[in-house]
Amino acid sequence: MNASAIKEIHGSLISYRGNDIDTDRILPARFMKRLTFDGLETGLFVDERKAFSSQGKTHVFDDKRFADSSILIVNENFGCGSSREHAPQSLYRHGIRCIIGESFGEIFASNCMTIGLPVLRADKATVAELQKQAIAAPELKASVNLETREIRAGSASAKLSIDEGARTMFLEGRWDSVGEMLAARNRILELDAMLPALVAQ
Repeated sequence: MNASAIKEIHGSLISYRGNDIDTDRILPARFMKRLTFDGLETGLFVDERKAFSSQGKTHVFDDKRFADSSILIVNENFGCGSSREHAPQSLYRHGIRCIIGESFGEIFASNCMTIGLPVLRADKATVAELQKQAIAAPELKASVNLETREIRAGSASAKLSIDEGARTMFLEGRWDSVGEMLAARNRILELDAMLPALVAQ
């Protein structure tokens, strides 16, 4: 059975500003010691959040106005650095269901796809406007349409781009590679039985 198709994402916006945000900043390496991904949301930007709190400031991921936001707006090269899949897992488990940015770390974007978290690109001006709207109107509802590659936020709309292979997998519900393999278990076993055995010499 295929994963659920993802054609449209609805929710409010949350803005995280800054270029070259690496995966260790998103989720510190010490959280990789866990045996499962459960509870990883507690480590999301945890060091930054503690630093903000100690200075009497409120980090955007601690701001109650954005507690239920599901569409994250970021800048250039978000998710660069190591290939750890824990970073997108922490974002997803926090409630993020779509990320829009100027550009992304390639492996980060791939890891996002495998858990059903679409990442889409927009030009600098569009990102700046979306981030401005996110701060000015936390209650603003937006929708991201993967079929039309477009975001609508209030009365405004903008075009987005996404890797065509990833887009097809989301639209057809084929983004879960492990699920795809398990669904094809019987066929895999049939093919395995047909192949000649390799005997070590």
